This record gives sequence, structure tokens and C-alpha cells, in this order.
Amino acid sequence: MELFFNRFNLLLGDKSKLFLVVFFSSFLLLSVFLPKYSEIFAVFMFLFGFFALKGLKGNLAVAHIKLYEKWLLGVFAVYGLVSIISFLYWPATRESHMRVEDDLKFLICIFLYLLLRRYEFNLSGLICVFVVFTMMMGASSMGQFAGLPLVADLFAHDYRPSAAVNPMRYAAIALIVSCFMINFCCTGKSKDNITKFTLTVAVVMGFIACILTQTRGIWLAIPLLALLYGCYFFRNRHRKYLIATLFGVVLIVGLGFQVDFVQKRVNKAFENIEKYQGGDGRSSIGARLDMYNASLILVKARPTFGHGLGVFKQKSKALKKRGRLGVLVAREVGLRKTPHNEFFQALVERGSIGLIVTILLFAVPGFIFYRAVKSKSDHITFYGLCGLSMLTVFFVAGQTGTLFNHNLFTNFYIIMVLLF
Repeated sequence: MELFFNRFNLLLGDKSKLFLVVFFSSFLLLSVFLPKYSEIFAVFMFLFGFFALKGLKGNLAVAHIKLYEKWLLGVFAVYGLVSIISFLYWPATRESHMRVEDDLKFLICIFLYLLLRRYEFNLSGLICVFVVFTMMMGASSMGQFAGLPLVADLFAHDYRPSAAVNPMRYAAIALIVSCFMINFCCTGKSKDNITKFTLTVAVVMGFIACILTQTRGIWLAIPLLALLYGCYFFRNRHRKYLIATLFGVVLIVGLGFQVDFVQKRVNKAFENIEKYQGGDGRSSIGARLDMYNASLILVKARPTFGHGLGVFKQKSKALKKRGRLGVLVAREVGLRKTPHNEFFQALVERGSIGLIVTILLFAVPGFIFYRAVKSKSDHITFYGLCGLSMLTVFFVAGQTGTLFNHNLFTNFYIIMVLLF
């Protein structure tokens, strides 16, 4: 057994490394079928980081922390502290308790990072986990879409009303992990044909899982990802990959618009916009626009410090009752806990200070990963591409959803940023 683990460089030097890999793999794989239990393994990872305190003094892996690492950990710490201050300043509620518990992870994860930077993890092992994840995601999504009884029983309470497949948050995760395997191929890590074929199938399964959720907000990330890869290939003069990227995007868009449910979702979006322009906000897009409008009204009242954590539902409901949002307002307004936009939520809850810190959560890791992509090392370039592709999807998803209001997104963001 020890020889097996050593093959993936898991028991060399410190057995704590094995626990980290087990916790990470369990977190990712359980997020497909048992998301509530995946939270347990994410918390295990964060708490396991306190082992970094053991032998901290004089440890070479912890010493000599570079400036960009200090910036990253500093942004995480400030984000967590701003949430704590907001929680203490405004009256506490059940929602604010849940929010601050999640945001505390940005402080606790600092110890996890100090532990992670002691080790070098086997890249092939990580890719194997990603392959299994996307295969499971694609298979489960197709099973739900086809109405298979066994899969339907597993996901009895997790369907999207408009798609009858996984919740929309899985669309982003499936797309991100698919990008990880594309990055593995782009940086020349996949040498043999069997590996390339397996990765190709896994990427296709991940895209199927993403598309079947029918989440239009996530679909918008695909053109931006194509632009990211196009710039990378153009800069590195990989003409065949650049042509393949352009061809792949055209193929995805072309085939996508031939699918009935894709056409219906796109047409429905245009219909919703036309209705909203006519003063009728009773639609999915209209609801979001009304919630954005409510957010702007609330921000004007308290622009600097915001209204506190978890107050959007109560505040937007009050605006709706007073007629501040119009007459034909969507039913969801006043019922939803968030404005379905990461940056509007930051403004409403923590004011301009919260918005700046939220932007830095994207900007600081983005700068670090951008520097990594320009590295001459394929290994480092792979990590940089993974980070940039993940941040791209998170940024796009954050325009129509509140990512850090979900345990899965918060855990995934923290763990992946620190890992890469």
C-alpha cells in the first residue's frame, strides 16, 4: 500500500500530505452527489491547516513568503475581517450568522496555505481526480435529462425548475474543471494518445454537464474563455491550437443553436428583455434587473458601510411594498436572499469598502496567475492557466449569481486559488 501511495508522491516526507489529498478528493467528488457532505471535507481541509503551526518557527517552506503571497493572504484576511466587522456592527440575524461563518474561512484558510506550500503535489493525481469528477458530472446530468429512475432518486430535490438537471451552481464548477484538463493538454502535459483521448472525453462530459443545466449566465463565460485561450496561443505562437480554439467555439455555438432547449432559452431571454423594457419585470431576467435596481436604491442610502450581512431580502421586500420598484415587479423580488450579483451584494451588505475588497478577490489572484502564465516553465504555466480560467468563469457567473453566498462556491474558490 505504501508503494502505491509513494508512486503518486503522497507519503514522501510527511503523511499529512496524504490526508490533504484525501480531503480534497472527497470534497470534489462528493460535491456531485452529496454537496452537504462535501462541505465537511472542505472544513476538514481548513482545520487541518492548523498543523502548519507545528514547527512553524524556522520552517523553510513557511519562511521567505514572497510579496505576491502576502498580498493574496492579506486580501483574504481583509475580506474576512470586513465581514466580521459588518456582522458585529449591524443587528445579528440568522442570515448574517450563516454569512459570517462562511466568510471566516477566508481567515482560517491562511493556515491551510502555510501547510500547502510545504509540499509539491503530483499533477497526474490531481488530473485523475478531475477526470473522474467530470465523468460523474456528465453521466449524472445526462441521466437526469433522460429521466432515468436511479439518477432521479439521487437528485430528487436538486433539480432546476427550467432544466430538470443539476442546480445551476454546478454549471460553473463543471466548466471550470473541464478547463483544468484543457490546460493540461495546452501545456504539453498529455503525451500519449490514451491520455489525450481520456481527457477529451472528460472535457466533453464536463461541457455536457454545463450545457444541460441551461444556465445562460454560465454560457456567456465560454466566449471569454475562448478569448483567454486565443490570447495565450497567439502569444506563444501556437497557430494550430489557435485555429482549433476558433473552430471549437464556432462548432459549440453552431451545434448549440441547433439544440431545441438552447434556442428556447435564448429566445426567452430576448422576450424577457422586451417585456422589461415595456415595464413588465415578471420574468427571470426582469427579476434580476429589479433586484439590481433595488440594490442601487439601497446603496444610495448607505454607500460606505452598507446595510449589514444577509439583509437584502428584508430591505428589497420593503422597497417593493412601498412601490419604489414599479408596478409589475417579479414575484421573486422580496423573496430572494441575494440580488443575484456578487458585486451588488457586496455594495448592499458592506458598502464601497466591501465592493473594493470583493474586486480585489478577483484582481490579486488574477495578477498572480497572469504572471504565472508568462513563465517559461510549463508546470507553472499550467497553474496560471487554471487560475485564470477559474477566475474568468467566477467573474461571469458573479454577474447573475452570488457565488460567495454558496458553501460550494466559497470552498471551491478558496481551495483552488491556494492550491494553484
